Amino acid sequence: MAADEGQVFNYCKLAQAAYAAYDDHNGTCRYSLADMLPAVGLGGSGYVATSFIYATVNILAGDGVNEGNDDDGCQHEQHWIGYVALATDAERDRVGYRDIAVVWRGTSALDELLKDLQAVLVPIHGEQQAGTVRVERGFESLYTSSCEACAMRTSARTQVLAELTRLVTYVRSRHPGEKIRVTATGHSLGGALALLAAWDAAAPAAALGVVAAVRAVTFAAPRVGNQAFCDELVAGQRHVSVQRVIVDRDVVPTLPPTFFGYADAGTNVRLLSSGGSGRFPLPFLTLLEPLRFHSIKQYLRLLDPAPAPPQARAPVPADHLVPVPEAELDNMI
Repeated sequence: MAADEGQVFNYCKLAQAAYAAYDDHNGTCRYSLADMLPAVGLGGSGYVATSFIYATVNILAGDGVNEGNDDDGCQHEQHWIGYVALATDAERDRVGYRDIAVVWRGTSALDELLKDLQAVLVPIHGEQQAGTVRVERGFESLYTSSCEACAMRTSARTQVLAELTRLVTYVRSRHPGEKIRVTATGHSLGGALALLAAWDAAAPAAALGVVAAVRAVTFAAPRVGNQAFCDELVAGQRHVSVQRVIVDRDVVPTLPPTFFGYADAGTNVRLLSSGGSGRFPLPFLTLLEPLRFHSIKQYLRLLDPAPAPPQARAPVPADHLVPVPEAELDNMI
């Protein structure tokens, strides 16, 4: 089942929350699980965050598991890269099923950007038996790398699958017979990671597909894998429903290029028109246009079913234009 327009807009807001809550100085979330969504204005989103997701990033060394520890110079970093959220009873009643959202943040750090650029195709999850199924090395590394010396020792992949299993078990035990859906979503890099999470959630070995339908709703997502990956994800045993939302002048969804062996996942594409106006007035600033059309704020603006009317700028308050009188300074210092 495809998400309707209201749900798509809500997923985009959930993805924006991952940016808004990210502390780029410490690489963590600014808020606790209970406070995160309310703190970024999504207390009424119909979801409660149940678990954070951390990704292990290592540019200098090889991918995979770090077997060292802090004392021998671990080169890994861990970044908060998303969260899992469970739909409330009210949201379940509204849409007719219990949704579990796996929400991924897009690129917000230089080392994540360097991972984005590792466009070599590698066997998914290192499984040579997967045959011809291949995915982008950088995305795969962020998703599957782990670090024994870090606070969160397991990979983002392991964290997500463990939380999905926990939540499906929780829902089944308390609400037998309730329909469950897993939705992986994210913007840019987050959209790429959402496809990898959907691949795992829908795998027969995950035992989630027996009780939960799986879909991915992505925004501005780059290509993730080759044609074999896309075919197996959408039309193979996994049967993931993929909805891609793209702004017409956003270049990221066209990368990595198809001549590198990449393919688009699914044919359900919602193309948003950015319009012909709003270009930068100076020619050299047009180089920044791809970034503007890729911004999640642009996606939110174009998806908003009821955009707020533009407001006139408030005048500068009169007391902002004069210094503090000397007589008042006596009482202030």
